[in-house]
Amino acid sequence: MKKIISTSYDTAAAVCEDGSEVIAIPVYEDNRIELYRLPTGGAASVAGLLTLPDDAERISTYDFDEGWDSEDVSAKCREMVGIIRVYKVTVTHAYMISETGTRYSLTPWGDDTEVYKGYDDGGMDYLLPDDYELLECKGGGLEIYRKDTGEHVLFESWNGRPALVDMTLKGKHLILKKA
Repeated sequence: MKKIISTSYDTAAAVCEDGSEVIAIPVYEDNRIELYRLPTGGAASVAGLLTLPDDAERISTYDFDEGWDSEDVSAKCREMVGIIRVYKVTVTHAYMISETGTRYSLTPWGDDTEVYKGYDDGGMDYLLPDDYELLECKGGGLEIYRKDTGEHVLFESWNGRPALVDMTLKGKHLILKKA
């Protein structure tokens, strides 16, 4: 499990279980976010100065659209170091009464319609366990998958807290920790 050590205006850094650190840094002129691993640490100071030590290894890049603002970039940086935003969504009015109630979601509540009304809490940041990744599905929504098998993982409320349900672990609930 990663531990978040720094999130500045538009960068994010975390320390991994092995003691190495990762940092996501936007490169606005190229519409790209670069993810680096720093074996000797120092990611928190890099987040403020944006100067990488010699032993920094680029492990991933993400190209973003020109229309992204700093909030979009910051959210993607947090995601790249293992932070996901989880929304507590309350549906107050729906087509079927069984659709009402409170649940956790990876996307905020959208606009109310004639049939569906509700709201969200604005979202809170949680740590995504190292074996999982957040991906955009074909329909445009966000889903969580196992990195090793690519298998979709269920996301639900467990005892009032957001949790992953991993069927490869016989349906074990992995309760997410706040970032």
